[in-house]
Amino acid sequence: MCFLPLQAGIVNTLMGPGPFTVFAPDDEAMAALAKKLGCSKIELLSRPELPDILKYHAVAGVCVHTLQAPACHSINACALSTLV
Repeated sequence: MCFLPLQAGIVNTLMGPGPFTVFAPDDEAMAALAKKLGCSKIELLSRPELPDILKYHAVAGVCVHTLQAPACHSINACALSTLV
């Protein structure tokens, strides 16, 4: 999973002024995504939507899960109201 930011071309974003909180999807989630998109996990790495999908999993700043967690925004500006 560590190579996904490089493969998706978002390393420059993550190397910028931080900190960042990254929520890494597990193998099961990636397999489910590949199945939904009708491709293999290897083919998923070259899909044009991969960078946008991974940007949903990174938040500028430090996010800590609490029951009273404020809303955060992913690096692609998507509001995240529930952190798991």
